[in-house]
Amino acid sequence: MSGSAVRHWARARTLPEWAILAAAAAVFGYVGWDSALWDARLQLLLHLVAVAAVLGLGVAAIRGVALPRTPLDTPILALLAAFALATASAMNHGMSLRAMGAIVAFALALPMALLAVRHRPSWVGVVTSVPVVLFSIPSLVVLLSRRLDWVLAGAPGLPPLRLPGEGTPFGSVAVPPFVIWPAWALAGLIESAAWRRTIRIGLVAVGIPLTILSGSRSAWLAIVAAAVVGGLPWAWGQRHRLRLRGASAGRTVLLAAGGLAAVAVVAALVVRG
Repeated sequence: MSGSAVRHWARARTLPEWAILAAAAAVFGYVGWDSALWDARLQLLLHLVAVAAVLGLGVAAIRGVALPRTPLDTPILALLAAFALATASAMNHGMSLRAMGAIVAFALALPMALLAVRHRPSWVGVVTSVPVVLFSIPSLVVLLSRRLDWVLAGAPGLPPLRLPGEGTPFGSVAVPPFVIWPAWALAGLIESAAWRRTIRIGLVAVGIPLTILSGSRSAWLAIVAAAVVGGLPWAWGQRHRLRLRGASAGRTVLLAAGGLAAVAVVAALVVRG
């Protein structure tokens, strides 16, 4: 993208769009990661962003914007009703009300996410995946350098997968795989093929070694889960080529998903054993 195209794109953005981009970049670029668990100021900022997003959704609904409808709406409403009943009958109403507020906020995140994907898919893909790549690269460098120090120091044998005292911007070393592979799936929303391919290659390049070095069996299985999430849309798009003789397209895709699930179960049993 040339400089003039970037300037034209920037001038075309409205003030609410810039505010949304700034909030999303702050959350996925710094505020929303491990530091917010220990810093009350970051927690307050996250709460303010969440309240602003909910208010924005309410304003959009009042102005007649069509909100997304999904088959999950009825089960989610039923679950919210069950939580509300549990809150009303709770012993500690203060704690229960706070928990109920968080539950409602998470439920409202679904239509907000669907609206963002519907109207600005590339923005969603870039904002959720690029910070993950940028944070993962130095994390991988640090983890590899510690293992190199192990070898150079003449320690016996190969260094273990996990060394004591290690961490990443996402949390412990077991956390990055659960961030990287969902980011890889979300990077598929980027409309530019060149950018989409570059970011996904970067996520795979840092994701595989970080997944191995995490030493987490659940993290290793996250690769299979990400393959299912990212592979099903591709398989559906290629359903005519992948269709088995005498089988419907939907049945073929379900058969492929079942095969991947079987591989995941077998891998879990092998790793556990």
